Amino acid sequence: MARFMNRDQTVKFIVVAAVTVALIGVSALRSRYGTEVWRAYDEARGSLFLVEEREDDNPALIALAIGDEDGQENRVRGRIELDAVPSFVVPTPGGVSVFVGWADRSTIEVYDVETLELQEDIDLRIENPTDVSFSPMGDRVYVTGDGGERVHVFRHEQLALERTADFAVSPDPRAVVPNHRATSLFRPVDAGVEVLFAQTGEVTDKVSVNGAYWTYEERNRHLWGVASRPNDPEAGDGGARTADTAGDGGEAPGHADHAAGDAAGDGGPAGESAWSRGVPAAISERNGSATLFEEIAVASQRPAIDLAVWYLDVDGEKLHGFDAEPAGGRVATVDLESAAHFVVSAGPGELWAVSTDGTVATVREEGVHSEFEIEAQSITHAVASVIQEDGDFACF
Repeated sequence: MARFMNRDQTVKFIVVAAVTVALIGVSALRSRYGTEVWRAYDEARGSLFLVEEREDDNPALIALAIGDEDGQENRVRGRIELDAVPSFVVPTPGGVSVFVGWADRSTIEVYDVETLELQEDIDLRIENPTDVSFSPMGDRVYVTGDGGERVHVFRHEQLALERTADFAVSPDPRAVVPNHRATSLFRPVDAGVEVLFAQTGEVTDKVSVNGAYWTYEERNRHLWGVASRPNDPEAGDGGARTADTAGDGGEAPGHADHAAGDAAGDGGPAGESAWSRGVPAAISERNGSATLFEEIAVASQRPAIDLAVWYLDVDGEKLHGFDAEPAGGRVATVDLESAAHFVVSAGPGELWAVSTDGTVATVREEGVHSEFEIEAQSITHAVASVIQEDGDFACF
Protein backbone atom coordinates (compact mmCIF):
# COMPACT_ATOMS: atom_id res chain seq x y z
CA MET A 1 0.00 0.00 0.00
CA ALA A 2 1.34 3.39 -0.92
CA ARG A 3 1.65 5.84 1.93
CA PHE A 4 2.38 9.52 1.58
CA MET A 5 3.19 10.19 5.24
CA ASN A 6 2.07 9.71 8.78
CA ARG A 7 -1.30 11.29 9.53
CA ASP A 8 0.20 13.92 11.79
CA GLN A 9 3.09 14.77 9.49
CA THR A 10 3.08 18.21 7.92
CA VAL A 11 3.19 18.19 4.14
CA LYS A 12 6.62 19.09 2.86
CA PHE A 13 6.47 21.66 0.06
CA ILE A 14 9.36 22.34 -2.25
CA VAL A 15 8.51 25.58 -4.02
CA VAL A 16 10.56 26.35 -7.09
CA ALA A 17 11.10 30.11 -7.21
CA ALA A 18 11.02 32.26 -10.31
CA VAL A 19 14.55 31.75 -11.55
CA THR A 20 16.22 31.32 -14.90
CA VAL A 21 15.97 27.67 -15.94
CA ALA A 22 18.56 25.94 -18.09
CA LEU A 23 16.53 23.87 -20.54
CA ILE A 24 18.28 20.60 -21.33
CA GLY A 25 15.83 19.66 -24.08
CA VAL A 26 13.76 16.56 -24.75
CA SER A 27 16.67 14.95 -26.59
CA ALA A 28 18.42 14.65 -23.23
CA LEU A 29 15.45 12.69 -21.92
CA ARG A 30 15.78 10.34 -24.86
CA SER A 31 19.41 9.73 -23.94
CA ARG A 32 18.52 9.19 -20.30
CA TYR A 33 15.69 6.71 -20.79
CA GLY A 34 16.94 4.96 -23.91
CA THR A 35 15.73 4.84 -27.48
CA GLU A 36 13.59 1.76 -26.88
CA VAL A 37 10.79 3.89 -25.44
CA TRP A 38 10.52 5.98 -28.58
CA ARG A 39 8.16 4.63 -31.22
CA ALA A 40 8.60 5.61 -34.85
CA TYR A 41 5.95 8.23 -35.54
CA ASP A 42 4.53 6.47 -38.57
CA GLU A 43 4.11 3.22 -36.60
CA ALA A 44 1.84 4.73 -33.95
CA ARG A 45 -1.79 3.61 -34.14
CA GLY A 46 -4.91 4.94 -32.51
CA SER A 47 -7.24 7.91 -32.57
CA LEU A 48 -7.50 11.39 -31.15
CA PHE A 49 -11.08 11.91 -29.99
CA LEU A 50 -12.58 15.39 -29.98
CA VAL A 51 -15.92 16.31 -28.44
CA GLU A 52 -17.68 18.79 -30.74
CA GLU A 53 -20.66 20.89 -29.73
CA ARG A 54 -22.86 22.18 -32.54
CA GLU A 55 -25.41 24.99 -32.33
CA ASP A 56 -28.12 23.49 -34.53
CA ASP A 57 -27.38 19.79 -34.22
CA ASN A 58 -26.47 17.05 -31.78
CA PRO A 59 -22.92 16.93 -30.40
CA ALA A 60 -20.42 14.61 -32.05
CA LEU A 61 -17.35 12.59 -31.22
CA ILE A 62 -14.74 13.21 -33.94
CA ALA A 63 -11.94 10.67 -34.41
CA LEU A 64 -8.61 11.66 -36.00
CA ALA A 65 -6.05 9.04 -37.01
CA ILE A 66 -2.79 9.03 -35.05
CA GLY A 67 0.33 8.33 -37.11
CA ASP A 68 1.60 9.68 -40.40
CA GLU A 69 -1.03 9.75 -43.12
CA ASP A 70 -1.01 10.35 -46.89
CA GLY A 71 -2.22 13.91 -46.67
CA GLN A 72 -3.75 15.69 -43.71
CA GLU A 73 -7.24 15.37 -45.20
CA ASN A 74 -7.11 11.68 -44.32
CA ARG A 75 -6.76 12.38 -40.61
CA VAL A 76 -10.51 12.39 -39.92
CA ARG A 77 -11.68 8.81 -39.46
CA GLY A 78 -15.26 9.77 -38.87
CA ARG A 79 -17.83 11.34 -36.59
CA ILE A 80 -20.07 9.59 -34.10
CA GLU A 81 -23.26 11.54 -33.52
CA LEU A 82 -24.30 11.61 -29.85
CA ASP A 83 -27.62 12.60 -28.32
CA ALA A 84 -25.95 14.63 -25.55
CA VAL A 85 -22.55 15.94 -24.55
CA PRO A 86 -20.79 13.10 -22.68
CA SER A 87 -19.61 13.42 -19.11
CA PHE A 88 -16.53 11.31 -19.84
CA VAL A 89 -14.62 9.85 -22.78
CA VAL A 90 -12.00 7.45 -21.43
CA PRO A 91 -9.64 5.22 -23.46
CA THR A 92 -8.91 1.72 -22.17
CA PRO A 93 -5.27 1.21 -21.11
CA GLY A 94 -4.54 -0.95 -24.16
CA GLY A 95 -5.83 1.82 -26.38
CA VAL A 96 -8.14 -0.30 -28.55
CA SER A 97 -11.44 0.94 -27.14
CA VAL A 98 -12.91 4.08 -25.66
CA PHE A 99 -15.63 4.36 -22.99
CA VAL A 100 -18.24 7.10 -23.43
CA GLY A 101 -20.68 7.89 -20.63
CA TRP A 102 -23.18 10.38 -19.26
CA ALA A 103 -23.88 11.38 -15.66
CA ASP A 104 -27.66 11.25 -16.14
CA ARG A 105 -27.83 7.61 -17.25
CA SER A 106 -26.41 4.30 -16.05
CA THR A 107 -25.29 2.99 -19.44
CA ILE A 108 -21.94 3.52 -21.14
CA GLU A 109 -21.04 2.97 -24.78
CA VAL A 110 -17.80 1.28 -25.86
CA TYR A 111 -16.38 2.11 -29.31
CA ASP A 112 -13.54 0.57 -31.30
CA VAL A 113 -10.76 3.15 -31.60
CA GLU A 114 -9.96 2.46 -35.26
CA THR A 115 -13.28 1.39 -36.82
CA LEU A 116 -15.49 3.56 -34.56
CA GLU A 117 -17.95 0.67 -34.35
CA LEU A 118 -20.10 0.40 -31.23
CA GLN A 119 -18.75 -2.71 -29.48
CA GLU A 120 -20.91 -2.78 -26.37
CA ASP A 121 -23.68 -0.87 -24.65
CA ILE A 122 -23.24 -1.68 -20.95
CA ASP A 123 -25.68 -0.96 -18.15
CA LEU A 124 -23.62 -0.28 -15.02
CA ARG A 125 -26.76 -0.35 -12.86
CA ILE A 126 -25.57 2.57 -10.78
CA GLU A 127 -26.90 6.09 -10.42
CA ASN A 128 -25.22 9.21 -11.75
CA PRO A 129 -21.83 7.91 -12.96
CA THR A 130 -19.69 11.02 -13.21
CA ASP A 131 -16.26 9.64 -14.11
CA VAL A 132 -14.32 6.47 -14.92
CA SER A 133 -10.72 5.32 -14.54
CA PHE A 134 -8.82 2.07 -15.14
CA SER A 135 -6.13 0.07 -13.40
CA PRO A 136 -2.88 0.15 -15.43
CA MET A 137 -3.61 -3.20 -17.10
CA GLY A 138 -7.29 -2.49 -17.54
CA ASP A 139 -8.52 -5.42 -15.46
CA ARG A 140 -10.27 -3.11 -12.98
CA VAL A 141 -12.62 -0.24 -13.75
CA TYR A 142 -13.37 2.39 -11.11
CA VAL A 143 -16.61 4.31 -11.57
CA THR A 144 -17.37 7.36 -9.47
CA GLY A 145 -21.13 7.19 -9.04
CA ASP A 146 -24.12 8.26 -6.99
CA GLY A 147 -23.25 11.88 -7.58
CA GLY A 148 -19.69 11.33 -6.36
CA GLU A 149 -20.62 9.65 -3.06
CA ARG A 150 -19.51 6.11 -3.96
CA VAL A 151 -16.75 4.42 -5.96
CA HIS A 152 -17.82 1.22 -7.72
CA VAL A 153 -15.19 -1.35 -8.71
CA PHE A 154 -15.73 -3.61 -11.72
CA ARG A 155 -13.74 -6.57 -13.04
CA HIS A 156 -13.06 -6.00 -16.74
CA GLU A 157 -12.61 -9.15 -18.80
CA GLN A 158 -14.11 -11.11 -21.67
CA LEU A 159 -15.98 -8.14 -23.11
CA ALA A 160 -17.92 -7.60 -19.89
CA LEU A 161 -17.87 -5.71 -16.59
CA GLU A 162 -18.66 -7.46 -13.32
CA ARG A 163 -19.09 -5.35 -10.19
CA THR A 164 -16.92 -6.73 -7.38
CA ALA A 165 -16.98 -3.97 -4.74
CA ASP A 166 -18.15 -0.49 -3.91
CA PHE A 167 -17.47 1.87 -1.04
CA ALA A 168 -18.68 5.19 0.27
CA VAL A 169 -16.43 8.23 -0.13
CA SER A 170 -16.62 11.89 0.74
CA PRO A 171 -18.76 13.54 -1.97
CA ASP A 172 -16.73 14.51 -5.03
CA PRO A 173 -17.54 13.74 -8.70
CA ARG A 174 -13.96 13.28 -9.89
CA ALA A 175 -12.29 10.01 -10.87
CA VAL A 176 -9.88 8.11 -8.68
CA VAL A 177 -6.29 7.75 -9.96
CA PRO A 178 -4.76 4.26 -9.42
CA ASN A 179 -1.05 3.85 -8.74
CA HIS A 180 1.18 1.56 -10.82
CA ARG A 181 -0.10 -1.62 -9.13
CA ALA A 182 -3.64 -0.42 -8.43
CA THR A 183 -3.04 -1.11 -4.74
CA SER A 184 -3.80 2.50 -3.87
CA LEU A 185 -6.26 4.97 -5.32
CA PHE A 186 -5.55 8.70 -5.23
CA ARG A 187 -8.70 10.76 -4.96
CA PRO A 188 -8.85 14.54 -5.33
CA VAL A 189 -11.02 16.22 -2.72
CA ASP A 190 -11.40 19.78 -1.50
CA ALA A 191 -7.94 21.24 -0.82
CA GLY A 192 -6.13 17.92 -0.98
CA VAL A 193 -5.57 14.41 -2.29
CA GLU A 194 -6.75 11.38 -0.33
CA VAL A 195 -5.03 7.99 -0.55
CA LEU A 196 -7.45 5.06 -0.47
CA PHE A 197 -6.62 1.40 0.10
CA ALA A 198 -7.92 -0.05 -3.17
CA GLN A 199 -9.54 -3.16 -1.69
CA THR A 200 -11.66 -1.44 0.94
CA GLY A 201 -11.70 2.26 0.14
CA GLU A 202 -10.23 3.11 3.54
CA VAL A 203 -8.56 6.51 3.62
CA THR A 204 -4.97 5.92 4.68
CA ASP A 205 -3.48 9.38 4.12
CA LYS A 206 -4.13 12.84 2.76
CA VAL A 207 -1.89 15.49 1.25
CA SER A 208 -3.11 19.05 1.67
CA VAL A 209 -2.26 20.42 -1.76
CA ASN A 210 -4.90 22.71 -3.20
CA GLY A 211 -4.84 21.29 -6.70
CA ALA A 212 -6.72 19.35 -9.36
CA TYR A 213 -6.30 17.49 -12.69
CA TRP A 214 -4.03 14.86 -11.16
CA THR A 215 -2.53 12.09 -13.29
CA TYR A 216 -0.05 9.37 -12.33
CA GLU A 217 3.43 9.14 -13.82
CA GLU A 218 4.53 5.54 -13.33
CA ARG A 219 8.26 5.69 -14.03
CA ASN A 220 9.06 8.05 -11.14
CA ARG A 221 5.85 7.46 -9.15
CA HIS A 222 4.56 10.97 -8.94
CA LEU A 223 1.16 12.57 -9.22
CA TRP A 224 1.28 15.55 -11.57
CA GLY A 225 -1.46 18.15 -11.68
CA VAL A 226 -2.29 21.84 -11.44
CA ALA A 227 -2.14 23.66 -8.10
CA SER A 228 -3.83 26.94 -7.33
CA ARG A 229 -1.48 29.84 -7.74
CA PRO A 230 -1.03 31.56 -4.37
CA ASN A 231 -1.98 35.24 -4.34
CA ASP A 232 -2.73 35.27 -8.06
CA PRO A 233 -5.09 38.20 -8.69
CA GLU A 234 -6.03 36.83 -12.12
CA ALA A 235 -6.85 33.26 -11.07
CA GLY A 236 -10.54 32.54 -11.39
CA ASP A 237 -11.24 36.13 -12.40
CA GLY A 238 -13.71 35.29 -15.15
CA GLY A 239 -11.28 36.26 -17.90
CA ALA A 240 -11.02 34.87 -21.39
CA ARG A 241 -9.64 31.48 -20.37
CA THR A 242 -11.91 30.68 -17.45
CA ALA A 243 -13.26 27.29 -16.46
CA ASP A 244 -16.96 26.56 -16.21
CA THR A 245 -17.43 25.32 -12.67
CA ALA A 246 -21.16 25.73 -12.36
CA GLY A 247 -22.04 22.59 -14.28
CA ASP A 248 -24.63 24.48 -16.28
CA GLY A 249 -23.49 23.29 -19.68
CA GLY A 250 -21.56 26.42 -20.61
CA GLU A 251 -18.35 26.33 -22.54
CA ALA A 252 -15.02 26.48 -20.81
CA PRO A 253 -12.48 28.10 -23.12
CA GLY A 254 -8.94 27.09 -22.29
CA HIS A 255 -10.22 24.30 -20.10
CA ALA A 256 -9.83 20.62 -20.91
CA ASP A 257 -13.26 19.54 -19.82
CA HIS A 258 -16.89 20.24 -20.38
CA ALA A 259 -19.20 21.42 -17.65
CA ALA A 260 -21.08 18.13 -17.77
CA GLY A 261 -18.06 16.27 -16.44
CA ASP A 262 -14.68 14.76 -17.14
CA ALA A 263 -14.03 14.01 -20.75
CA ALA A 264 -11.32 11.57 -19.82
CA GLY A 265 -7.65 11.86 -19.50
CA ASP A 266 -7.00 15.51 -19.88
CA GLY A 267 -9.67 17.27 -17.92
CA GLY A 268 -11.97 16.89 -14.97
CA PRO A 269 -15.57 17.24 -14.02
CA ALA A 270 -17.35 20.52 -13.49
CA GLY A 271 -16.15 22.06 -10.27
CA GLU A 272 -12.71 20.47 -10.72
CA SER A 273 -11.17 23.86 -10.20
CA ALA A 274 -12.33 27.28 -9.10
CA TRP A 275 -9.48 29.02 -10.91
CA SER A 276 -8.76 29.54 -14.60
CA ARG A 277 -5.00 29.07 -14.23
CA GLY A 278 -2.57 27.49 -11.86
CA VAL A 279 0.99 26.22 -11.56
CA PRO A 280 2.50 22.81 -12.35
CA ALA A 281 2.61 20.59 -9.27
CA ALA A 282 3.98 17.14 -8.45
CA ILE A 283 3.43 14.93 -5.39
CA SER A 284 5.81 12.06 -4.62
CA GLU A 285 4.03 8.79 -3.88
CA ARG A 286 7.05 7.65 -1.88
CA ASN A 287 7.29 10.43 0.70
CA GLY A 288 4.47 12.89 0.11
CA SER A 289 6.68 15.85 -0.76
CA ALA A 290 5.05 18.36 -3.08
CA THR A 291 6.84 20.45 -5.69
CA LEU A 292 5.20 23.60 -7.09
CA PHE A 293 6.71 25.47 -10.04
CA GLU A 294 5.38 28.91 -9.23
CA GLU A 295 7.16 30.80 -11.98
CA ILE A 296 4.92 29.37 -14.71
CA ALA A 297 1.17 29.96 -15.12
CA VAL A 298 -0.54 27.08 -16.93
CA ALA A 299 -4.06 26.33 -18.12
CA SER A 300 -6.32 24.35 -15.81
CA GLN A 301 -6.23 20.91 -17.42
CA ARG A 302 -4.44 17.62 -16.90
CA PRO A 303 -0.86 17.52 -18.15
CA ALA A 304 0.16 15.25 -21.04
CA ILE A 305 2.68 12.65 -19.94
CA ASP A 306 5.35 11.51 -22.37
CA LEU A 307 9.01 11.14 -21.45
CA ALA A 308 8.44 14.61 -20.05
CA VAL A 309 5.33 16.02 -18.37
CA TRP A 310 3.78 18.69 -20.59
CA TYR A 311 1.60 21.65 -19.68
CA LEU A 312 -0.15 24.18 -21.86
CA ASP A 313 0.79 27.75 -21.02
CA VAL A 314 -2.09 29.85 -19.74
CA ASP A 315 -2.12 31.90 -22.96
CA GLY A 316 -2.17 28.73 -25.09
CA GLU A 317 0.86 29.78 -27.11
CA LYS A 318 3.53 27.56 -25.53
CA LEU A 319 4.07 24.08 -24.15
CA HIS A 320 6.23 23.61 -21.06
CA GLY A 321 7.94 20.24 -20.56
CA PHE A 322 9.14 19.06 -17.13
CA ASP A 323 11.40 16.20 -16.18
CA ALA A 324 9.18 13.44 -14.79
CA GLU A 325 11.51 13.48 -11.79
CA PRO A 326 10.52 16.92 -10.42
CA ALA A 327 14.03 17.72 -9.20
CA GLY A 328 14.99 17.96 -12.87
CA GLY A 329 12.73 20.98 -13.29
CA ARG A 330 11.64 22.40 -16.62
CA VAL A 331 13.47 20.82 -19.55
CA ALA A 332 11.85 22.32 -22.64
CA THR A 333 9.56 25.03 -23.95
CA VAL A 334 7.90 24.79 -27.37
CA ASP A 335 6.36 27.79 -29.13
CA LEU A 336 3.11 26.98 -30.95
CA GLU A 337 2.19 28.60 -34.25
CA SER A 338 -1.49 28.89 -33.26
CA ALA A 339 -2.96 29.29 -29.79
CA ALA A 340 -4.23 25.96 -28.43
CA HIS A 341 -6.75 24.97 -25.78
CA PHE A 342 -5.80 21.33 -25.17
CA VAL A 343 -2.62 19.24 -25.28
CA VAL A 344 -2.49 15.42 -25.35
CA SER A 345 0.18 12.78 -25.85
CA ALA A 346 -0.17 10.83 -29.10
CA GLY A 347 2.40 8.22 -28.14
CA PRO A 348 6.08 8.50 -27.20
CA GLY A 349 7.67 11.42 -28.98
CA GLU A 350 4.60 13.25 -30.23
CA LEU A 351 2.11 15.71 -28.73
CA TRP A 352 -1.05 17.13 -30.30
CA ALA A 353 -2.15 20.67 -29.48
CA VAL A 354 -5.79 21.39 -30.31
CA SER A 355 -7.79 24.60 -30.44
CA THR A 356 -11.54 24.95 -30.04
CA ASP A 357 -11.94 25.92 -33.73
CA GLY A 358 -10.43 22.64 -34.98
CA THR A 359 -6.81 23.69 -35.57
CA VAL A 360 -4.50 20.79 -34.71
CA ALA A 361 -0.70 20.94 -34.39
CA THR A 362 1.55 17.90 -34.07
CA VAL A 363 4.59 18.60 -31.92
CA ARG A 364 7.80 16.57 -31.84
CA GLU A 365 11.08 17.12 -30.07
CA GLU A 366 12.24 19.62 -32.69
CA GLY A 367 9.08 21.69 -32.28
CA VAL A 368 5.87 22.00 -34.30
CA HIS A 369 5.97 19.30 -36.98
CA SER A 370 2.73 20.02 -38.82
CA GLU A 371 -0.50 21.94 -38.49
CA PHE A 372 -3.87 21.29 -40.09
CA GLU A 373 -7.52 22.19 -39.64
CA ILE A 374 -10.65 20.09 -39.45
CA GLU A 375 -14.21 21.24 -39.93
CA ALA A 376 -15.62 21.77 -36.44
CA GLN A 377 -17.83 24.31 -34.69
CA SER A 378 -16.64 24.13 -31.09
CA ILE A 379 -14.23 21.56 -29.66
CA THR A 380 -14.80 21.18 -25.92
CA HIS A 381 -12.43 18.31 -25.20
CA ALA A 382 -9.57 16.26 -26.64
CA VAL A 383 -8.26 12.85 -25.57
CA ALA A 384 -5.90 10.45 -27.34
CA SER A 385 -6.18 6.66 -27.40
CA VAL A 386 -2.89 5.11 -28.53
CA ILE A 387 -2.91 1.36 -29.20
CA GLN A 388 -0.28 -0.47 -27.15
CA GLU A 389 1.47 -3.18 -29.16
CA ASP A 390 3.11 -4.76 -26.12
CA GLY A 391 1.47 -5.83 -22.87
CA ASP A 392 -1.35 -8.12 -21.74
CA PHE A 393 -4.24 -5.69 -21.36
CA ALA A 394 -7.81 -6.51 -20.51
CA CYS A 395 -9.58 -4.88 -23.44
CA PHE A 396 -12.86 -4.90 -25.29
